[in-house]
Amino acid sequence: MFGFITLLSFAHAEDINIETPDTPTTVEQSNNGQKKGNGKKGGNGQGKKGGNGKKGGNGPGKKSPQKGQGNGKKPNPGAQKGQGQGKGNVQWNKFKEENNIIFRPEFGVSTLKLDTEEQSVGGASFGLSIGNEKTKRMKGADVGLYTRSRLYGSAALGSELNAYDFRVGSVMGVKVLHAEVEAGFDLLRHMADSDQTDFVDFKASNGFGVPVQALFISDLFKIKVGAEPRWYFNGQDRTGVDWSTHPSADTLPVSPIGDEFAWTVGFRSGWFGLSYEQLMMNGGTQHTVLFGLQR
Repeated sequence: MFGFITLLSFAHAEDINIETPDTPTTVEQSNNGQKKGNGKKGGNGQGKKGGNGKKGGNGPGKKSPQKGQGNGKKPNPGAQKGQGQGKGNVQWNKFKEENNIIFRPEFGVSTLKLDTEEQSVGGASFGLSIGNEKTKRMKGADVGLYTRSRLYGSAALGSELNAYDFRVGSVMGVKVLHAEVEAGFDLLRHMADSDQTDFVDFKASNGFGVPVQALFISDLFKIKVGAEPRWYFNGQDRTGVDWSTHPSADTLPVSPIGDEFAWTVGFRSGWFGLSYEQLMMNGGTQHTVLFGLQR
């Protein structure tokens, strides 16, 4: 009986041990079992992989920001090129230059009226002006500067009058829209003589002139008004005018100056121009009307 009870007790104890939950020991708690150790391995493995993943992540991440920053900081080549061309247009193409060749044949009549005589003498007149005009003007507005160098010669030939007028010089002008104003310097030689009367004897003399001219230019026509006081060098045969006694001096809108005084008006439409010039000398006045073929 005692043995039977003892066997039942052992059997009951085994049932209890089987049903009782497995409580970890102190060593297992400190190590958290092999699971934690495996977790470290797994964690280390995965961590390394994760680390590699970070490297991979950092790699593309760094490249992407660098690329992004590069695109952001570095200007677009097309934009740079456009900016460069834009600056170039402002600096180099702000002004435009023009070169025009001057070739202007003229023909007409020239007459000379003496102050003390009622008669006048005249003849056919021919002239030619050649030279070069350089203009530098703004592209955005019709404003600029120009210089014109020229060589001019005219001759009056006839039974009554033999005369010539040679000039070489240059002028500088300012252009604003349709208006131009210019001034310059001419070296000149002039002569007028007649076989019909002894009173007309303006001997060949050398001097210089200061031409001043104002012009109005449109697409349809050009109008010019100019004046040129003249002085002769010492030792020449020409005598300066006494403007207080010259009969034509009071008819001018300005007071004449110099040894002699010339003024002119002109009109041009297309290639054809018409001009009138009056030269006031000591003892007479020369009038010249010229019809010219102009550029």
